[in-house]
Amino acid sequence: MFRFVSVLVLYLSFVVCALMGGGCMPELVVPSSVEELHKLAREQVGTLLDEASWWREGDGYAYAVDVGHLMIYAAVQKEKALYDSLRTFAQSHLVLNDPKDDYTRGFVLWRYKPGVDGDASGTTEALRIAEGFWRGHQSFGEAEDKQMALMILNGYARHAFVDQGIWLIRNYFNLGTRAFVTNSFLVDYDPDFVDEVAKETQDKTLQEVAEKSYEIVRKAGSKAGLLYSIIQPEVGTLLPLELSFFSPNDVIKLLNCSSVAERVTRGERGSARRVLDFVLAQGDELTTYFLGRTGEKVELGVSSEPGPSTYASLLRLAIKLEDNNAINALLPPFIKTVQTFVRTPSAPKLYVYGEILLAFSALSQYRQ
Repeated sequence: MFRFVSVLVLYLSFVVCALMGGGCMPELVVPSSVEELHKLAREQVGTLLDEASWWREGDGYAYAVDVGHLMIYAAVQKEKALYDSLRTFAQSHLVLNDPKDDYTRGFVLWRYKPGVDGDASGTTEALRIAEGFWRGHQSFGEAEDKQMALMILNGYARHAFVDQGIWLIRNYFNLGTRAFVTNSFLVDYDPDFVDEVAKETQDKTLQEVAEKSYEIVRKAGSKAGLLYSIIQPEVGTLLPLELSFFSPNDVIKLLNCSSVAERVTRGERGSARRVLDFVLAQGDELTTYFLGRTGEKVELGVSSEPGPSTYASLLRLAIKLEDNNAINALLPPFIKTVQTFVRTPSAPKLYVYGEILLAFSALSQYRQ
């Protein structure tokens, strides 16, 4: 069905452009159900937060990435009350700011549970929480929030390291051993956001981080047009250094790939474009896992159908690339998966809701 809708949308757009003499942007087709779904998802998140359901099912932790996504959404949507509650939680429980431990100042815990000592920093988490504060500063004008975002980004920058001649952001800092791990995940990078902040503040350190992060993403491209997940230069002691960029058994998870691609559309547009083109070429055969070298589908004994988080990320990628054809093709499966999710939400609820709400917000901003 996805392939049929994609082909039909493309055909109709070409017809319209031909009738208008060519050179036009295809019309954006947004079903009326989008606004209703956005409202319903937002209401359900409100219910969860009213019930103090910060904590994920199973382990009882509040995860920084969940809070960060919702902070960004609240700031962009200018929902001050929601933003303030998330901001207070992040500042009180997630951002390290101990005057007696200057080295970890600005590090962000990847998760938090009352009465349990934090075990490690999180780099993806730092980026999302920092962006939450930054967007809050932009929307509500609080100078303190801008300084908080900068403090976190400077803490993030201290995770940088050069190994075997490869610059990278180390995945986390172990607060117990006081040591960094030696590997890096590609989702640990958001060069578009870091570049935005660096340009506005004229921060040379952050500008260098952004430029080197774009280079990392460029090097992580697979032959099929996707993005590998892991950077581990120490394998270069046994194998060619180029193999330091990889995914286990060459298997790439589409959500991880799209999450990176949507955050490099400003400075590494080619990599982002290749990911989106790969996805569109799959039509209704889109799945969760692919081989990086060949683009073949991989079955891992779990549900192979992409969920709402994946389609939300892909939709945001298409929006950032201003590709109406892609938006029109991705909206139907996005709506379908969201409808299924809001009927029977499954764990991790706040994470998925955050991905969904950010997609609705991006679509709303794009249409204005």
